[in-house]
Amino acid sequence: MTSVKINLPNEAYQQAIQFQQQQSSSKQSNIVYFNTLAVYAVFLYFQSWKIETDLPTSDAWDCVMQTLLDVADLNLKNWGKIECRPIFPQHNFVYIPPEVWEERIAYIIVEINEFLRQATLRGFLKRVDSKKIPLEQLHPMKEFMSYLDKGKH
Repeated sequence: MTSVKINLPNEAYQQAIQFQQQQSSSKQSNIVYFNTLAVYAVFLYFQSWKIETDLPTSDAWDCVMQTLLDVADLNLKNWGKIECRPIFPQHNFVYIPPEVWEERIAYIIVEINEFLRQATLRGFLKRVDSKKIPLEQLHPMKEFMSYLDKGKH
């Protein structure tokens, strides 16, 4: 499986900490922290492809939505929402909450390695209908841009 490595800048961690501190429960603050890093990594990926995003209008950047839902979306202008789901290096599956099963054109799975300050885009899913998906079901990232161009979502 072809993956893409993204170096996370300090501003990604600063944003994640800022959002994390706005949460009252420790469970939700951890979810928001890692969701923010995953979204930021995918945001940087699209910047490298010169694809316009609208990060501020994403639910993942909305304090109320962060508190109410487990969301990690990124709006792509002219395409729709991509869900950016974080995992850790030891994981062999990804958890996709039911609240994000619709209104997404794809799901990009982002492995977060905090110690190396790096994220790895492990692959993507075109659609989901299950909470727990094995990583071997991911499509390689090298196929993502052609999937996006074809508009089959």
